[in-house]
Amino acid sequence: MAKPARILCVDTSDVTLGCIIARAGEIEGQVLHHGQRDHCKNIITLADQLLQDVGLVLSDIDGFACIIGPGSFTGLRIGLMAAKTFAYVENKPLLGINTFERMVQTDHLANAVYVWPAQRGHCYATQSPLASPDHFRFGPMDKIIDADAHIYSPQGFEINNRQQTSLPFAEICGTPLAQRLDLHWQEKRRLDPQQSAPLYIQEVAAKKNLGS
Repeated sequence: MAKPARILCVDTSDVTLGCIIARAGEIEGQVLHHGQRDHCKNIITLADQLLQDVGLVLSDIDGFACIIGPGSFTGLRIGLMAAKTFAYVENKPLLGINTFERMVQTDHLANAVYVWPAQRGHCYATQSPLASPDHFRFGPMDKIIDADAHIYSPQGFEINNRQQTSLPFAEICGTPLAQRLDLHWQEKRRLDPQQSAPLYIQEVAAKKNLGS
């Protein structure tokens, strides 16, 4: 029987930069960098630190992955470029994980809506993060989320007068992410390094909604 794959994944979807090594749905190592949006400067250093922490080198990794969105426009591109570079240098597979996939709570309420913040009071939202993770809504929160919905969102994105569960980034970029990586690997879901791009809502529509 083949050994479980060891996957290095970078998460640049938000202000916090995360890097994990996962194997068989479990976390072997995790490093987080809390700070301003300086992912381009820190991402390689963080990945190297993680490898040193767990006693590995880049060639020990079986596959590379990143969060493909939705999320920070610039951040997602940085993460994808880093993962593409690792995969190219080591000639290893490239995987992409949707932002909402690694947020799912096994005990979530029936009226759950998963939300990721955008700018100017806008957000991305979905009620089916696993069944159809690439299909989500984008717009002002009060227009795309029902008033009685229970919102699951990243910690720090506080919503007044709403039922809400805040998820720490260390948890989002933890075991749920490791489990999704393992599933993608087993199902041979791969990204084409030549064709892959961050998962954005159509840029024209997004700019129109934001009034830019």
